[in-house]
Amino acid sequence: MKSFKAHRRQIFCVLGCLAALALCLWVWLTASGAFTPASAVVLFTDKNGAAYLDSDRLAQQLTDCTLYTLDAEGDAAAQLEELQRTQKRETVRAAIVAADDRTTAASLAQQLAQTGLPVILAGAAPEEGLVETGNIWYVGSDPASGGELLGAALASDWNGGILPDLNGDYLMQYILRGQEETSLSNPLLQAVLNECEHYGIFSNPVQEEPDQTLSDELSQIEQAQQDARDGETPAADAEDIPVVLSLGSTPEAILFGGPESGQAALEEAAQQGWTNGEAPSLLAGFALNELQARQLAEAGVARVVYYDLPTVTDTAAALTINLLAERPPIEGLDELADGHCLYLPMRLLED
Repeated sequence: MKSFKAHRRQIFCVLGCLAALALCLWVWLTASGAFTPASAVVLFTDKNGAAYLDSDRLAQQLTDCTLYTLDAEGDAAAQLEELQRTQKRETVRAAIVAADDRTTAASLAQQLAQTGLPVILAGAAPEEGLVETGNIWYVGSDPASGGELLGAALASDWNGGILPDLNGDYLMQYILRGQEETSLSNPLLQAVLNECEHYGIFSNPVQEEPDQTLSDELSQIEQAQQDARDGETPAADAEDIPVVLSLGSTPEAILFGGPESGQAALEEAAQQGWTNGEAPSLLAGFALNELQARQLAEAGVARVVYYDLPTVTDTAAALTINLLAERPPIEGLDELADGHCLYLPMRLLED
């Protein structure tokens, strides 16, 4: 007892120091987030989603959270519930949807937004009104701008003689392939034709089902060719009187909406003999990334615009990081933002 009384002050001093150290450790652990559930981000993707967002590149940039990939075509609520059940130390704080189907993407985004999660869409262009307000964002490319880029290049080729007027009718005779290959394909191809017209290059589709009017059409072609030889310019309303070629004739331009239809168009052109001779058909179209674009160019495609996958992914990552940090979502991304849409330009493959 005497010994305890003698050392009581020292014992209480030591205990006080240990308590102070414990308190400091607790404060430090709390401040460092040791007792706070870790953040998680869910990426819902469909079978074509990888074309619009690089999940590996995205995960490398989201260093302060875990990225989980889920099925965009499955039951979102059930998948989130299962994730939270198995990963109790993590809290899902944001969702990303990379899907090629607009209906699927819109439905899923609305469902996720109703849970209170901020949602980032990539891939299929959002349905009108979906991202105007609330906590839904879109990161991607406007297919119309990509079509304008390709259309301007084709207009330059036409004026420079690289895209020849094979029948002398002053109209670009074309065929389309793969209009529905991706959600971006058809609006992009329509924008190509509109942009050509903007530059004064009017066009007509090659008729793929010959009918009884073909002899009349050939007569128009012969007349247009004779007028060209005589140095006469076409009538002011020439664009209102289409000269339609049969599929047996060589189309002047073959436009495609994606890498698969591009490869098929190359094979079709070779089989039909459209790429042989002194004035072959010109192939042009859309690819989902730069590698595909270069492969198509090496195979004989003259003009390719492509979706800038790395830049889109980096922008989606930056937007996600801002959301997780509770900063203004478009901080550092102001130049890209049009409301809740962040548009990245497509690229024209250069030689």
